[in-house]
Amino acid sequence: MSKIKAFFSASFSIVVIIVISIIGFSCNFGSSNNDENQASAKTQIAKVFNEKYNYNLFVDNSGSMKDFTPINGKNATEYQRCLSNFIQYLFQPQTNTYKIYTFNTGIDTLNRNFKKRESIDSFINDLAAGKLKKGNPNNTELERILTKIIEGLDRNDITVIISDFIFDGKNVADKTTLRDQISHHLDDKLNAFDLSTLVLKFHSKWRNDPQKPYYMMLFGNENKINDILLYVLHHNYSSLGFDDFYELSNPNKDIAAQLKLLPEYYGIHAPATSLITENAKCSDNIFRCAIRINMSSVPYSDAYLADINNYTFPDSYKLKITTEQTPFTHIIELESQKLNKGKIELGLRNKKLDSSILANKTDMPQLLESITEIYKQHYNSTNYFTKTITIN
Repeated sequence: MSKIKAFFSASFSIVVIIVISIIGFSCNFGSSNNDENQASAKTQIAKVFNEKYNYNLFVDNSGSMKDFTPINGKNATEYQRCLSNFIQYLFQPQTNTYKIYTFNTGIDTLNRNFKKRESIDSFINDLAAGKLKKGNPNNTELERILTKIIEGLDRNDITVIISDFIFDGKNVADKTTLRDQISHHLDDKLNAFDLSTLVLKFHSKWRNDPQKPYYMMLFGNENKINDILLYVLHHNYSSLGFDDFYELSNPNKDIAAQLKLLPEYYGIHAPATSLITENAKCSDNIFRCAIRINMSSVPYSDAYLADINNYTFPDSYKLKITTEQTPFTHIIELESQKLNKGKIELGLRNKKLDSSILANKTDMPQLLESITEIYKQHYNSTNYFTKTITIN
């Protein structure tokens, strides 16, 4: 317990929990085909490696994870290759500090030089269940450790947990209590700062059950978490078993947008980025308004961003989405048969929580359902972002 307290005593912590699963994902990520927008996105995702943070990686070393690791260093799995690449990219020399922990019934701190690939690979080869940790290799105290990590979340550290998210030996009542505890601590953190929750799902074709997933689950400052997600999406992690992701965060994001001038319907209150119209009026019994928006940092595919069913907007409006030239990526136009002055809430929905990210062989479905509900109650929304347009 003292090691856990010592870990969480550091000020300015962002926490990223990485929990690992087994599946494969490929998609055309990004919001525009424009080369300049793609370059802008790649510049943005590199920021996380040019700044300094304290990284903390927790790796589940219990019996339920043993099928993901190679035996005696032979037959390297996708899990091994994925961890090797991820750790090497995450622990860049520019970072302030980093530590790796393993756990089953307790937490071990590993003091190794992980700046070289061979030392990373050696660590992964040693992840035979219980080998790096005294205790019961057939069990895990993931539930206690996860609760402590969320309780200790702070602003500027990144903490990673790697696991299959199976709460060994827990009955339904115990798991319900656990979810209640995690939800309580998470709500406290959402009141303190903008906390993003990200789940990355992986597959690993190993042993007798290639459908058993492992996860990377991240908690932390939303800007840094999004940087890491974009890094994974743009660096071919599908070849390492990456399958899909699910993200929850504050919908009031700083997504660049401005009103498009439509003189027959309204003037624009300066600056255009305020999204406030002046002298709004109908033309031929139709009212239209439109915004230019830059969604190059949004981690969803072009097809997802072009589908009007993935947006929230008032029932009295119709929605149309087209691509736009840099520095924007899209134009979103709203049309109504009557003019209703006031505020229009326009939002992009988060991806649905479905079988693409959940696996019945783990406890992730119930856990993510609880976390999703906490975000929904806190922000009164589960949108990825929301923009407010004021019609005057």
